[in-house]
Amino acid sequence: MADVIELKDGIFKTYKQGPVSFTHLKHTVDHKVKCTDCHHGDTGAASNTWKEGDPVKKCSTCHGLKKQGKVEKLEKAFHDNCKTCHKDYNKAQGTKGAPTACKDCHAKK
Repeated sequence: MADVIELKDGIFKTYKQGPVSFTHLKHTVDHKVKCTDCHHGDTGAASNTWKEGDPVKKCSTCHGLKKQGKVEKLEKAFHDNCKTCHKDYNKAQGTKGAPTACKDCHAKK
């Protein structure tokens, strides 16, 4: 697996912001983020069926451009997961080290 992951999906025809790149090792090793904090099975994060060693599907396999029932649209799913985790980390650590502003994660176009 590549260490630098770019969150860029062909589902989007255009981008308001540039794609997000992050280091997998920094999140999993340095910050001890569990695999299931980001990866989940087909039933959703609330009842996670994904386990380490399972194939990692593209998020757009289930999350589309629009909300479908309880399945959030892709952009909201990314933002909710990443920003919530970063805000929780900052609060717990008493820091502002984890980025929460658009320009802090998204590359310039």
